[in-house]
Amino acid sequence: MYSDTECTRRTGSSIRSCHSSSLSNRYIRGYGSNQDLSKRTQFLSSPSISDIIYSKETFPILAEFLQIHGRESLVGFCAIVIGISNLTLDKRQALYAVRAAYKQYINDETISNSWLQSTTRELIRQQISQRTLDPYKIFQPAMKDMLQYIKQNFYSNFLSSQIWKNYLNKQQQQDKRIKGINASTPKKMNSSISTSTVKSSKQNMSKRDILTSFNANKTLGKDINYKFLGSFLLLLISWRILRIALFTLLGVVLICTAGLIAFFVIRNQRNRKQLSKGPNKIILLPDDIMFVMPKGSIFTSKVNLKNEAHERSNASIRSEEIQAGKTARYNGDLVEVKKLHIGPLSLRTKVMRELRQLKDLRHENVNTFIGLFIDQNAPALIYEYGHRGSLEDILKKEEIKLDWNFKWSMLNDLVRGMRYLSNSPIRCHGNLKSRNCIVDSRWVLKVTDYHLNEMYSLQNAPRQVDITDLLWMSPEHIRTSIIKNDVATVMTSSAAGDVYSFGIIMQEVILRGPPFCMLDLTPQGFFFFINKNDYYILSSVNIEIIAKIKKPPPLLRPSVSKQVAPPEYINSMKQCWAEQAETRPSFNDLAQSIKLLNGGK
Repeated sequence: MYSDTECTRRTGSSIRSCHSSSLSNRYIRGYGSNQDLSKRTQFLSSPSISDIIYSKETFPILAEFLQIHGRESLVGFCAIVIGISNLTLDKRQALYAVRAAYKQYINDETISNSWLQSTTRELIRQQISQRTLDPYKIFQPAMKDMLQYIKQNFYSNFLSSQIWKNYLNKQQQQDKRIKGINASTPKKMNSSISTSTVKSSKQNMSKRDILTSFNANKTLGKDINYKFLGSFLLLLISWRILRIALFTLLGVVLICTAGLIAFFVIRNQRNRKQLSKGPNKIILLPDDIMFVMPKGSIFTSKVNLKNEAHERSNASIRSEEIQAGKTARYNGDLVEVKKLHIGPLSLRTKVMRELRQLKDLRHENVNTFIGLFIDQNAPALIYEYGHRGSLEDILKKEEIKLDWNFKWSMLNDLVRGMRYLSNSPIRCHGNLKSRNCIVDSRWVLKVTDYHLNEMYSLQNAPRQVDITDLLWMSPEHIRTSIIKNDVATVMTSSAAGDVYSFGIIMQEVILRGPPFCMLDLTPQGFFFFINKNDYYILSSVNIEIIAKIKKPPPLLRPSVSKQVAPPEYINSMKQCWAEQAETRPSFNDLAQSIKLLNGGK
């Protein structure tokens, strides 16, 4: 038996290795399986090319000769055809081999043009395309073409080559050695050995037959049956031991797998139980929350929170009365309720890890995340309550006087909070605007509603916001958002995008007006006056502004004159508006810049 991927012959003191196609390696293993291996084929000095190819002894010699002359494809194709002929009991493997051989040797005309006739190639292509083929006969015409090609081009040179002469010399030496052994062996013993060999090769004996044969023989045949019986019993015992070992190993693997699954399930259940109970719990149940109605009335959390078409990201303007469904009480304290419009919530491991990261955030200028409220229809995130409303509310109320020290204090608080978030595991806010900056009773500004994009992404739900929210969004993220009517679906977020949003908030604080309030754009064209304090800008005007930001030139940004703000403020603001995200400063840089705006204090 030989393999066409490695045919090694020793000639003198050198070793020659012949390597053929990787495809033929799989199918040549059955070559010569139907022949009597105890008999070695005898050849004359000039056998036919068919005899050479279809012999298990001479085919490696020819393969080595063809490879030396650069005809590896001929060797590979012959090996696969011979292998297919031996796969008579596995038609599926034979079909696979046919398709592989066709693709590599027949269909590639650069390989087969030299020896395959065009009519033969077309015939094989038709059978392959119609899928009505006999895998054991389809390559017979191609094999005839190859035999004819080898006979015309290589046969005479092969018979006169040194490789063939070495093979014939080796055969003659083996014949002489066998004749010498036969001459020195007694006839009776030789007859007994040959008879026993024929019997053992033709009969498939059971254990009982072997024992009977052993008791009946009193000569050298007894020893032969002894050895055969010992080998058979050893093989049987080895197989039983191997089978027991395999089943034992399989059982151990199954037990370990079941143990690991049980461990992780129990650990997750324990973690969820700890997260829903105790002082550090994150999961809030309906009995934990009481929602506050207008005029001081209170109702429990067993109310449907899903009362909006899409997300409105906090109260637009905080009124004197607390808005229903936006504010609640938890452990007696007022809390902010941020609804998540994602339907039933899946508390997977990644979601719980994300909630734990939000819970661990602690900074004076970051609004504390209390927990996740589980509602049947619309879950919500619970934050600490901002008693003085959002930054947008404060800028809107004209009765609140804002000098430059107060404005600087608000901006400094915002930068410190964002610097902490950008250096934390969550990395970015994702939806920074003046509505998401609340002010507590001590007039300390805190960043809230952070990292909502990731929460929606973990639930495989799109996050929809008002189109007005895009006025704070950087150009690169506007371009990836999906805008339909007055609703936008946010797809991406980044720390550089938060820096751009901070620049827009600086414009709001400096001018005490909404984003782009100095631009008098109309839906039809250009100029139309809008009150700078009117936060309910026409939706069509917003669409026009966003369209200009999305597709420059010209580059559209808010315009702030040097008469209304110190030059240092304007320069910092313009740096945040850079079109290229990588050229914008980081919040670490902005913290130093804002500090210098107040004399380094």
